[in-house]
Amino acid sequence: MGRSKNEKLFAAEFEVVARAEAAAAAPKHGDNPLLNEYRGLLNEYKKLLRQSRKVFYISDSQGYLVKKHQTELQTLLDNANQGFLTFGGDLLVNRQYSAECARIFGQNIAGLPITGLLSQGDTLQETRLQEQWQRFFTASREEAAECLPLPARFRVGECDVLIECKMIESPEEDKSSLLVMMILTDVSAQTKAAEQIHFLSYHDSLTALHNRAYVDMLLPAIRQENNLPLSLILADMNGLKLVNDVFGHLQGDALLCQMAAVLRQIGRPDDILVRWGGDEFLLILPRTGPEECLELCEQIHRRCADVKGEVMPLSAALGTATQTESRREFNALFALAESQMYKDKLLNSRAFRQLALKNFQTILNGVCCEKTEHVQRAAELAVQFAEHLDKNLTDVDRRVLQRLAELHDIGKVSTLPTLLGKTDTLMPDEWNTVQKHSESGYRLVQSIGEPEIAELILSLHEHWNGTGYPYRLKGEAIPYFSRLFAIVDAYDVMTHDQPYRQALSPQQALKEIRDARGSQFDPNLAERFCDFGCSWHKNNRG
Repeated sequence: MGRSKNEKLFAAEFEVVARAEAAAAAPKHGDNPLLNEYRGLLNEYKKLLRQSRKVFYISDSQGYLVKKHQTELQTLLDNANQGFLTFGGDLLVNRQYSAECARIFGQNIAGLPITGLLSQGDTLQETRLQEQWQRFFTASREEAAECLPLPARFRVGECDVLIECKMIESPEEDKSSLLVMMILTDVSAQTKAAEQIHFLSYHDSLTALHNRAYVDMLLPAIRQENNLPLSLILADMNGLKLVNDVFGHLQGDALLCQMAAVLRQIGRPDDILVRWGGDEFLLILPRTGPEECLELCEQIHRRCADVKGEVMPLSAALGTATQTESRREFNALFALAESQMYKDKLLNSRAFRQLALKNFQTILNGVCCEKTEHVQRAAELAVQFAEHLDKNLTDVDRRVLQRLAELHDIGKVSTLPTLLGKTDTLMPDEWNTVQKHSESGYRLVQSIGEPEIAELILSLHEHWNGTGYPYRLKGEAIPYFSRLFAIVDAYDVMTHDQPYRQALSPQQALKEIRDARGSQFDPNLAERFCDFGCSWHKNNRG
């Protein structure tokens, strides 16, 4: 603790006394009786100064300790994450309050009426609070505790605040000395968390539609007579698993959200939209007959068809059911809708697969140069080379090779367009991404019901010496048609311009294939293709 103002004054006084004593002791004064009396007064004054200095020192120490205590208490209150303030019968906030109060109310609140601060401009609430506190402050000491308001919540700006009050009594009977300490706790975070928990209890977190728990809770109300006729539409999305497997779950989630958006568009105020689970959605339609239910199904199909820009066409198999009397159980009604949905899925599954495949090929044509022409050339060349190798080639084998040519690059739809059209050398991580198209193509073609073609696509980039991908198959472990088509595909790519290189002449391309015998390509097939290629090119120039 530094020297106080009082201590500095006493030091100056003692210095004055010391100079007076020195002057009185000078030899020139002799035995002057008045001087002796003066010396006595100086001694008495010095004693008085010492006593006074002790008194003031004690006072300064106590004042310092009181101030330190007040500072520590204020610091404690300011860091308690709660607001503390006091007010008396005038309902005006006292000068001392914690920092949290200033944050909650967003201003300096000393001298402001507590009723106005809490009511936030609501005059009716402010009047009610004034009456409540007037009853408290006018009540007797015995009754005041019973009049003290109970804990309550107030909305203060953006904060949800819990208010608690404590009565502070002084020993005097004077009511004017009665104070109220108000404790304010910002419970906004807890309130928001509780609301979020409640929301997630009855809603799907991805689409924000209601979930099955909500239907279970609402089931008694749904089955009331005034909701009849009651209809259900069960929608099962097409192709979600394929999108998740080939393009990733983020794309799958985007497709689910698109379906939810479509259902919201056709939903009416009293309808209940539910994500039933996975790729299934349920529409509960009160006071809706079968004709109106079928019209809503048509709207769903039309709006799904209008959605563009997704990797997979937005589509769903739909099943409906209607009940006209409340005796039927909801589970039985749902089972009927589910049965109809499965029938619809089986009936339209082939058409959907073809639509999805067409969509993938359209996407691929947009990012790969000469894709359509390349497919046609590769299919023709593969069939002719296979016939050159086997004069008794069957029609089934011809169709397999043609289909392989159509679908061999389909897995590239899952590859970034920037990589497919890149003219520079691919970085290692970029090359790893591109290599995954074999597996993506396999899963995609499997999903459209062509497992034989899927197996051939998976092996197209395997090398004869076992250095290819994705599984490093070697030699004749690689399917025959995969080995054959790999040569044909490479030849057509090399003899036509690509983003990363100019076309080679047929002779240069055949030399590249001959040089890769026994490493990349089947040595026997590569040699025979080179013999075949020379004559084929003469008959099929361009």
